[in-house]
Amino acid sequence: EKELRKELAAAVDALEEKERLVVSLYYYEELKMKEIALVMGLTASRVSQLHTKAIMKLKSMMKEYSGG
Repeated sequence: EKELRKELAAAVDALEEKERLVVSLYYYEELKMKEIALVMGLTASRVSQLHTKAIMKLKSMMKEYSGG
């Protein structure tokens, strides 16, 4: 589990800055999409797009880690 957390942290670090910020605010700060949009000066729709893109990248990176 410790290794998995390490790999996930590395994957998050590899995201683009805005994607990383959305992931951080959503999962660590537990803000809602509308709140993140206000913080970042974006629309909630754009925040949602960034979130989806980030999650897809993370899934892909973690699949590579797991050998899948």
